[in-house]
Amino acid sequence: MSAQFAGVGKSATGNTILGRDHFHKAASSKSVTKQCGLATTVFDGRTIKVVDTPGWCDTELSEAELTQATVKCIDLSYPGPHVFLLVLAIGNRFTSEEKQTVQQIQEIFGEGATRYTMILFTKGDDLEDTTFEDYQRGATADLKALIAKCGGRCHVFNNKDRNYLQVSKLLQKIQDMVQDNGGGCYTNSTYQLLEQYKKREAELQRKADAARREMKAREVELQRLIKLMEQEQQCQRLRETQLHEQLMEHNHIISTMLEHMHIERNERSQEEERTQKALGAQAAEHQRMMQLERQKQREEQLKHQHYMEKRS
Repeated sequence: MSAQFAGVGKSATGNTILGRDHFHKAASSKSVTKQCGLATTVFDGRTIKVVDTPGWCDTELSEAELTQATVKCIDLSYPGPHVFLLVLAIGNRFTSEEKQTVQQIQEIFGEGATRYTMILFTKGDDLEDTTFEDYQRGATADLKALIAKCGGRCHVFNNKDRNYLQVSKLLQKIQDMVQDNGGGCYTNSTYQLLEQYKKREAELQRKADAARREMKAREVELQRLIKLMEQEQQCQRLRETQLHEQLMEHNHIISTMLEHMHIERNERSQEEERTQKALGAQAAEHQRMMQLERQKQREEQLKHQHYMEKRS
């Protein structure tokens, strides 16, 4: 099972699922994850792969860094995550950045990613005597809308208490969601492109390995023939001529194989370059759209401010 995190407090939550401190965390609300991270654990005989992502609204990251992180995130979660866990803290103000996270997941991974998204609330101990159902009823309209957009899929964590039961219940909810989605991990055109690239890379590697083995065998055979020639220096000129022709034939075969290997390496290099450009362009387009959205929000804020100033 593969779980991909987004939101605030995700590193600590990832550590809770892993049962150990693997991802760097901090007490402040400031994002500490600047690069994608991957960790695995085994829970009840099931291998869990956890991908921790940087905040896509993190203004401290440059556009190039966000593009690189997005490409790496896609690669680490290949062939696709079983769940996107959007981490929110109970009692914290629901920010505009958090409201945008689901939209950003859709922009990067496609519209269908929402069906694989679950909201994971941390600081469950802050509820005290309040039930989570009562907490939802008293939530803001924006938070209720987000929960509804995610199909009502929620879970509550107490990161201070790394007990077996809360992790087990979360994994069961994820398993139920996966079954509802057909039993497989999430995939889209980006993951399919990556899969094609990996298959092509594996095929080229297989051919290169086979060619190297064949070339080694040819070299061994060639050395044997050379040694035989040295032992038969006193043989008839006809025999020497025949052995020389065999040697030239083997040299031609090796030369042809080396040329083919060179062509295949160039093809693989070109394929890798095209794939990287495609992934980079997709990530860059996402960043451009995010910048346009932020600019639009700033303009709307200025308009609202001018309007309020005129009224006053």
